[in-house]
Amino acid sequence: MPGPQGAEWGPSTIHGNPKRGVGILNNELYVGRLVWNRLRYDPDTGQRFLV
Repeated sequence: MPGPQGAEWGPSTIHGNPKRGVGILNNELYVGRLVWNRLRYDPDTGQRFLV
């Protein structure tokens, strides 16, 4: 299956970086794991950040 630009998917897109938690295979939703409350919201600054 081609990627969104019509080209092949790159290895970093699929495997990513486990330490940073990026890449399709490191995404909890893609591997079937549901995680709640992973993001926090700071009402003073309006920023969202990972916990």
